[in-house]
Amino acid sequence: MNGKVVLIHVPKTAGSSLRAVLAHALGSVHGSSRKLIGVDDPQKGLPYFEGLAASAARRLPELFEDGLQVISGHFRYRDIVPLLGQRRNKVSVITFLRDPVRRTLSDYYYSASGRHPGSDAFRDAYPTLEAYTRNSGEMNKQVDYLRPFENAPLDLTIANALQNIDFIGLTERFEADVGQLFDAIHAPYLPQPAQNVSVDRNPADMAYERHRALLEEILAPDIALYDAVARHRRFPR
Repeated sequence: MNGKVVLIHVPKTAGSSLRAVLAHALGSVHGSSRKLIGVDDPQKGLPYFEGLAASAARRLPELFEDGLQVISGHFRYRDIVPLLGQRRNKVSVITFLRDPVRRTLSDYYYSASGRHPGSDAFRDAYPTLEAYTRNSGEMNKQVDYLRPFENAPLDLTIANALQNIDFIGLTERFEADVGQLFDAIHAPYLPQPAQNVSVDRNPADMAYERHRALLEEILAPDIALYDAVARHRRFPR
């Protein structure tokens, strides 16, 4: 794998924990210029994803400085990869996926909790999980984040992910996959406490048992992507 890494951080796939171990590892190398470049705030005046892409473009030159550099954000594949242009072959694009039902439940309960800055507005919009599942824009986020272009069909999205994403880890295999990733990018893996984890898992656990069948039907595209990656694990390259 290349020493320039783009991390596509799909929400609630342990991306915050991965960023924590990356930041610690990169900062622990004495005398190096290695660093984690976090793209967290979209450029003002633009829609969210367009604003994130603009912020990423502004910081992209840092990715190509000497040493191992990692840029991370909630940007989508189709927004960040075109920015690389002819330098795409010098960059490793990575991401993590999670069991789609548990990821969606985690996303909902985190967004509705006091730990999320916009929780009041979120609860007003989605007073129940059922209301949340009726918004197709909130469902199947893993497929949407990895689409190679707007409205790309599922089969093409899966094929592109398997062929063109350099490393796809699974949250359920976090320790093993992060260790493998760090070996590939030649960084020391020093485990850190998990980040952004719900203290009370009972609501999500109870919702999993109650709503699993409904969510599996709604999340069929995400499940197809997740299952394809789990079956064809050829990472890292």
